[in-house]
Amino acid sequence: MDDYDFSCRFYVYSNRVIKLEKKDMIRIDADNYVACIDSQKLGTGQLYCEVTAQIPDCDFPDGLRQEVEKVRTGVEITK
Repeated sequence: MDDYDFSCRFYVYSNRVIKLEKKDMIRIDADNYVACIDSQKLGTGQLYCEVTAQIPDCDFPDGLRQEVEKVRTGVEITK
């Protein structure tokens, strides 16, 4: 993960979102990062994460391929 840029967008199905860039996360090692969020800012419900990665790829005009992956975290935010 050190080789490319990425961001994570955390949300429940509401209009509230927390977006963290790679630089705002805690680097554990070359392949693992930890994102810390304040869940009170999101409200209640199932927590989802959308990861957007900018991967170097010479076949694309700007040299980057964007990939987006949506993940259900298995975490439910309750009050």
